[in-house]
Amino acid sequence: MAVPNVVDQATQRTTIMASPERCFDVAVDFEQYPVWARDIKKARVLSRDRDGRAVDVEYWVRAMGRSTTYTLRYFYGSDPLRLAWRLQRGDATPVSTASTPSSRSPASPTPPRCPTS
Repeated sequence: MAVPNVVDQATQRTTIMASPERCFDVAVDFEQYPVWARDIKKARVLSRDRDGRAVDVEYWVRAMGRSTTYTLRYFYGSDPLRLAWRLQRGDATPVSTASTPSSRSPASPTPPRCPTS
């Protein structure tokens, strides 16, 4: 039996009226995610890089009557406000690969769009 058109990609955006630096600071404060992301029950940093930034973060999530855990690996690029991640392991695929937008360009007065999940 064929599976009818299943969505394999989804995007959610919100505009946050904060500086790119503040958005980034909140995005990399992984252990505080349970405070503001109601489905995340616990976040634990498993490893850090030489600069002290989280690299592997394990999440315990409960949503829609189901509990799951997964680990994301974070990558920090040359843009100090850009963050990318990839699913390392888990029994669900919350976000397999994604990234934050880069910082606001001087030519654009619009605040950055910080992704939410």
